[in-house]
Amino acid sequence: IWQEYQDDDSLNCSIELGQLYFSIGEYYSDDMHDDKIAEKYLNLARDCFLLALAKEQNDYETMKIYDQLSVVFQLKMKPMVIDNEGIYENSAEKIETVSMAAKYKESYIEYMMRFYPSNYIEIGQTHEYLAGLYKSIGKYDNASINYEKAFRIFLQNPHVSPTDMQNLVEEMVSFHSDERLDYQTALSYQLMHHEYIKRASTMSKLRDVNCQKQIAADSHVQLADLYSSLDQVPLAIDNLTAAMNLYAQIEENMADYFRKQENLESITEKITKLTNASCDEHENKRMKKENH
Repeated sequence: IWQEYQDDDSLNCSIELGQLYFSIGEYYSDDMHDDKIAEKYLNLARDCFLLALAKEQNDYETMKIYDQLSVVFQLKMKPMVIDNEGIYENSAEKIETVSMAAKYKESYIEYMMRFYPSNYIEIGQTHEYLAGLYKSIGKYDNASINYEKAFRIFLQNPHVSPTDMQNLVEEMVSFHSDERLDYQTALSYQLMHHEYIKRASTMSKLRDVNCQKQIAADSHVQLADLYSSLDQVPLAIDNLTAAMNLYAQIEENMADYFRKQENLESITEKITKLTNASCDEHENKRMKKENH
């Protein structure tokens, strides 16, 4: 039947055939763990989707094909993961595969913008995913652009969950502080996120008071770490103190769930280290002055 209708442009059966090949490839990848056979069917799916793309004249269907093409390459990336942290092997094949997944995600976003508002959650989520792809192959400028777009969309959409926003900001802060060693930019995002947390709390988006306090406290700790990296010790200590006060307010019957005591001890240890380091620095400066 497929062979009889596969050249009928009006039916564009290549889409359904591509989906069938993809399902077979996904089965061999996820259930049978046979990457070689999975690769064969994923390549067939790719070819069918590319053929469908050349025939398709409807923008909405074109959008869906771009998404499906990207998903094909996302699954082709799976055998390239070499540890539990999602780190990919460093090879030309990996770079090519990730680049193709990113290319089709970019096109998917372009077409989504024709049908959905600019603050549509899935557009933001796709930008976030794109940022991760670009980061994995060292294209940090592209990653930064997509993180920024995702962040702006999340800020503009009142239906984004605090957890999704928290996860995005943690990714961005980690990216700017670890990959780019740009603590000032990381700090700027964390400060914006902190304001978002306060607004969300005021608007009662977080119903559980203890959860509100934990999220705010964790944000203060992240701010403290960034201020510490920028050698702004007083601001770091101020934020750690604020975090400690918030954790202290968590109800005792929920203390274990929120790891209250563990977090209080960790914060106290950080304050002690910063205070001692600051005292040592002042003492060294005093001794230098006396020697002169």
